[in-house]
Amino acid sequence: MKIQDTTAFVTGANRGIGKALVEELLAGGAKKIYATARDTSKLPFTDPRVVKVQLDVTDDESVTAATQDVGDVELLINNAGVNAASTAFGDIDGHRSDLEVNYFGVLRVSQALAETLKANQGTIVNLNSLVSLASMAPIASYGVSKAASHSLTLALRAELAESGVSVHGVYAGPIDTDMAKDMPMAKATPADAAAAILDGVEAGETHIAPDAMAQEVVATWRNNPVAVEEMFASM
Repeated sequence: MKIQDTTAFVTGANRGIGKALVEELLAGGAKKIYATARDTSKLPFTDPRVVKVQLDVTDDESVTAATQDVGDVELLINNAGVNAASTAFGDIDGHRSDLEVNYFGVLRVSQALAETLKANQGTIVNLNSLVSLASMAPIASYGVSKAASHSLTLALRAELAESGVSVHGVYAGPIDTDMAKDMPMAKATPADAAAAILDGVEAGETHIAPDAMAQEVVATWRNNPVAVEEMFASM
């Protein structure tokens, strides 16, 4: 698809990659962007093409309300995410929280907009993660939820293919956002990651690696998934 003149729906748009994606969509000539957040007062956009929408992806009624009058959406970007950083033996509530947002949130919004996207021959972009592909023990809860999102991405791609809806997964490494602020490693900027994501969508890439680490890891994973597991186990 082309970003120029498209209408997009972006979850978790108040900061980080979500905010950068809205800015990149605007720069790319998008016609309209539904920018969502739990608290719309935290959405920083002033461009008239941005429509601010209250959305809690963990709440069925909120999802229904946010998606009922957006029949022009052609591009859904499931970006909203959390990271409780619970280990495999850590807080179960952390695992539950990560799954509720990072998996069930993606599922809820995708289901709610599926018929609209079918009608508009649209596109879904799911912000997965490198830990969708192999787990890192200190953030097991996040990895589990993102692995579920990855599997859902594959299922959506298969189920929607005949309807003309394309489905893309994003497998980012560390990005310089609040979520990754305590990670002691080189990070891509949200702006650079957002630009790479939208370039990947326009190029039709199903597995988008928007930063240097992601490109290296995804290339390794395609040929030797166990090598990525071993790499992450040492981190």
